[in-house]
Amino acid sequence: MNQSKEIMLKLSEFVREMVKDALQSLMKEERLIYLEEHPTKANGFYTRSLATRFGTIEDLSVPRVREDNFRPSCLPPYRRTSLDLEEVIIAMYAGGLSTRDISKFLENLYGTRSSFAGIRDSTFILEEEIEAWRKRVLAKSHRLRGQKGKCTLSP
Repeated sequence: MNQSKEIMLKLSEFVREMVKDALQSLMKEERLIYLEEHPTKANGFYTRSLATRFGTIEDLSVPRVREDNFRPSCLPPYRRTSLDLEEVIIAMYAGGLSTRDISKFLENLYGTRSSFAGIRDSTFILEEEIEAWRKRVLAKSHRLRGQKGKCTLSP
C-alpha cells in the first residue's frame, strides 16, 4: 500500500474515533439531563453501528434508561446512517439514478452495502410528493402557447 493511502486510512480511522467519542459524550450528557427531569434510572448501554461519510462507526455505545422511552436526539431510532443520507438518496433518485446505481454509490461512499428496500422506501416518499404535485388543481386553467421557440403560459 502506498504511503498516501496509508495516511488517509489512518486519518479516517482517527476521525471516526473522534466522531464516536463526541457522539457518545453527547448521548451520555443528554441522558443525565433526561434523568434530572424524569423519575427513572440509567440502565446501561446498547451497541450499534452508524454509517457516516467518514466510514462506519462500529460499537457505538448508546445509553438507555430503565423506564420511559428515552432516545438520544443526535441518534434517531432505527437509522443506521447519518442524517443527510436520505436527502442524498432522494436527490440521486430525482436525478434519474436507479436504486442499483444509488446502492453502488453508497457502498463506495460509506463502505457498507445498502439494501434496495431501504433505498426504495426513501424514494417512495418522493414518488408520493411528485404524484400529488401532478394531480394538484390549478387556480385558473392555463394553456401553453409557443411562439418562435419560446413557450409562455397564458390564462
